[in-house]
Amino acid sequence: MEYYAIIQHNKLIGKSQCPCTGEDIFSIEITEDIYNDIEHYIYKDGEIIINTHYEDEQAKRREQEFYKEFFNTSLGWIRRKPTLADGSQDDFINNDLPLLAIALISGGSPVLPIAYKLPDFTKELTTKYMESLQVKNQPITAQFINECSRVKMADFIGG
Repeated sequence: MEYYAIIQHNKLIGKSQCPCTGEDIFSIEITEDIYNDIEHYIYKDGEIIINTHYEDEQAKRREQEFYKEFFNTSLGWIRRKPTLADGSQDDFINNDLPLLAIALISGGSPVLPIAYKLPDFTKELTTKYMESLQVKNQPITAQFINECSRVKMADFIGG
């Protein structure tokens, strides 16, 4: 069986078991080992070579994804769209924050079900790893409500 790396505009864009050619696209024959681990390789100077920056790139990607999904507060990192016990997703700022603020203003003692510590982005952000970073049942504070409100305003106006 033959294995190929697909190159377009001088970038490795995929793999195939048959060659392909076209406008600005071509194939380079590769070994089965490279084929099975293609994400760790790049195209450079006419060759398929190991991407020595792969781990750094993955850590940066994980970090960027995390910052899209979470925001920072005095109680920890809050997931914008937490998953509830029934498996459905919620919208923390639009659904949960108003209820927590009302409970606090009304003299209640609301708690934040889950916040997170900042992860080590060199590690995969698996469910198990993320669960190990959870901080549970912290009392809600006025400072926390204000921080979340600033996040909501930034979402509206950008920034």
